[in-house]
Amino acid sequence: MERAALKLGLDPEITRQLVLQTGVGATSMANTSDDSLKQLRENVTSKGGTTAAALEQLQQGNLESLFDDALNAARN
Repeated sequence: MERAALKLGLDPEITRQLVLQTGVGATSMANTSDDSLKQLRENVTSKGGTTAAALEQLQQGNLESLFDDALNAARN
């Protein structure tokens, strides 16, 4: 995320805060909610919005398979 934001020309400090606050916000929501992580993601994803567009790109890039491969590699 950091590298992509920098490539878009965002200021390095703004980029750092964007990345950190994304993680902090997601973690805070997950820790204070009884909803599943899937439901929390759906709650913050507006149809046609920026999160939806980003998630679509991640899905097209087979992010789930990459996580499967990474976790299997770490386990082995």
